[in-house]
Amino acid sequence: MDIPVIFITGKLEEVDEKKGLELGAVDFISKPISSEILIARVKNQLALKFKTDRLQVQNDTLEIEVAELKHPLRSINPEAG
Repeated sequence: MDIPVIFITGKLEEVDEKKGLELGAVDFISKPISSEILIARVKNQLALKFKTDRLQVQNDTLEIEVAELKHPLRSINPEAG
């Protein structure tokens, strides 16, 4: 399970933001921090994470269902699997 990371830093250079994102951050906030913006960005990232996880579960479920549907075909045509 991936945990979204938001960098909060006093660095303002584009190269610092780029490095943070390359290291895996999902967002980058420079100081001074606005609590309203911080809360909004955290809410957005958590919502995105929830939806991504939900899609992954749905995808895993569909893959299992497809595999189960293919199983009877293997007994009819072993090359179909």
